[in-house]
Amino acid sequence: MTEFSDLSSVPLPKAPRLSKSKFLSGLQCHKRLYLEVHHPFLATKPDAATQAMFDMGTEVGELARSRFPGGV
Repeated sequence: MTEFSDLSSVPLPKAPRLSKSKFLSGLQCHKRLYLEVHHPFLATKPDAATQAMFDMGTEVGELARSRFPGGV
């Protein structure tokens, strides 16, 4: 056999995680999802108001997970 017959030691690339927001981006526009996953550096930074809204959403999610640890 050749030296290429055993590929068990070759690491597989990590699959990108699909979050709820990325899933919704993909529903809106396939190209948007592609760019968010493969070229995130192209995105513009959110303004202060948008960032505050994102932070509030994160806080609500954390609170929900703490109140309902098992989820549904």
